Amino acid sequence: MIKKISIFLMVGVVLLSMVPVQAQTAPVHKFGDGDLQKNWTVKLKEAEIIQYKGKTALHLKEAKGPGLALLKDTEFVNGVIEVDIAAIPKFTGIVFRVVDEYTYEGIYFRPQNSRDPQKRNETVQYISHPRYTWNYLRETFPGKYEAAADIAPEEWFHVRVEVMDQEAKVFVNNSQAPCLVVSDLKRGISKGAVGVWCGNESGGTFANFSVKLMKTDKPLSTPPDMQQRKEIKLDAKVFSAYIGKYQMAENPEFFVTIFTENGLFYTQATAQPRFQIFAESENKFFLKAVDAQVTFIKGDKGIVTELAVFQNGNEVRFKKVE
Repeated sequence: MIKKISIFLMVGVVLLSMVPVQAQTAPVHKFGDGDLQKNWTVKLKEAEIIQYKGKTALHLKEAKGPGLALLKDTEFVNGVIEVDIAAIPKFTGIVFRVVDEYTYEGIYFRPQNSRDPQKRNETVQYISHPRYTWNYLRETFPGKYEAAADIAPEEWFHVRVEVMDQEAKVFVNNSQAPCLVVSDLKRGISKGAVGVWCGNESGGTFANFSVKLMKTDKPLSTPPDMQQRKEIKLDAKVFSAYIGKYQMAENPEFFVTIFTENGLFYTQATAQPRFQIFAESENKFFLKAVDAQVTFIKGDKGIVTELAVFQNGNEVRFKKVE
């Protein structure tokens, strides 16, 4: 039986007192004229200011892959994030402790599931990219990082996310009790930007975004397996030895192609998008879009013969055929 592999895409109490000590309160962003360019950095998707059901809103346009809009000049560790979100179906929410467009903690919503008896418990979802994607968390920890919430279709709903050290609590529509509590944020106590997010092929519509920043007595502590890999510069002549087509032994119809374009290095698996890869040594590379590593292996004569892909604790070998 042929093993089906998806390389690179295997990729998820009432708070009694949370009064900020020496808290800093950012203004509520209502997305008026000039607010988008002045206060926000948009990544991976296009954005515009629109009117939706009585509110001036930031709209991230639909496109392949996720997209983010990050509040400028705001470094977030702990605090309270609030925003109004339009309950238009698909995948839309907030991100925090953002390192770059591929590395962040997030809470997002699937409004289309809210009143579906079979899927209502999949309405609210925690993610921690690139490693802990929604599908990975659901398969590995069924039901732990997602929950139900009552969200009226196509209407505005209010979100409040309270983050303290390694815990996040999610409240919808001013509820006194959280609909989801994440007590083990996967990036530890880390820092980064904060903003809004929408998922693959989804748009997102947001209004009245605000952040209260809070201090912590604990040191920052990103888990070792989530620490950033260090990129090095690699001569294109060295990389030229890796260019080619690699075949999977267990499934001869599945290939990984390695190539360059405009001085950048890429990999692309059969029927999957291409991803840029970054050198961390002469023969080891990593992806930023997902948590995966690629290693090129040489034979006895010093010629590249194999490629190894390491992802989610698994290693898959590919033989160079072209």
